[in-house]
Amino acid sequence: MENENKEIEFFSWIRKIEFLKLKKYYQKYYQKNGGNRELFFINKYLTEKKLNNFDQKNFNLWINKFKKENNFEIKENEELKKINDPDQIILHKIYYLFEDIKNYMLLLNEKNYNKFYIYKLIYFILGFSINTNKKYELWSNEEEILKSFIINKSKKTKLNWYAFENGPILGNIFITNEDDFLFYFKVDDERKLVIFEMAYFLLKNFPTIRLTEESYKTDPWLKNYESSGSQLYFKIKNEDIINYFKNNKPFFLKLLED
Repeated sequence: MENENKEIEFFSWIRKIEFLKLKKYYQKYYQKNGGNRELFFINKYLTEKKLNNFDQKNFNLWINKFKKENNFEIKENEELKKINDPDQIILHKIYYLFEDIKNYMLLLNEKNYNKFYIYKLIYFILGFSINTNKKYELWSNEEEILKSFIINKSKKTKLNWYAFENGPILGNIFITNEDDFLFYFKVDDERKLVIFEMAYFLLKNFPTIRLTEESYKTDPWLKNYESSGSQLYFKIKNEDIINYFKNNKPFFLKLLED
């Protein structure tokens, strides 16, 4: 992928890395607990290439393929209690596992997330990438990191940051009150995706309120927001974000060091 500039939709990417993490977890679990038959099904069917964009249609095709190839029919309620065939027990176990994975994956989309959470998640992913670039040197300059995120692929619109009462926000969405939006990022090196992935998994368990509170402590918001002003939001320059995170670690990195 190096030197090939690709545009990746943000939540499709999140579903993929979450899927791969779950796959590794269950592989290790069954290897450790002697579930050879379960491990066989995990390795055969938990394959991201078969799921493409991880959408409802592909997940249903994936599960139906599992059922068809194994002549499997789901038993429910009282019938389920009567199963004593070890192979059928394992097939049911794997079926319910696949259903749980599917349902979790389908929750990971822009419609199910608070916009303010998405703003802060991207804000701190950018901050992490800027702060660690001096170590990994994957981008020739930090401005490239900010430019790598765009909104609505067809428009090729760069992100515009503003200071608002609820922390840094993306004016592309907030000011226009646009509901139909998608985030993309452009990468030409798989290692850049690893940086974004590291940041995502460090951030994902922090709720919106915590991310907002931490954003209040960053200079791009502190220096630009005016609570007593007549405006609702105030422009944040890219250099404000770059200068701050080049010299200050994001809060979650500081927590790791404590």
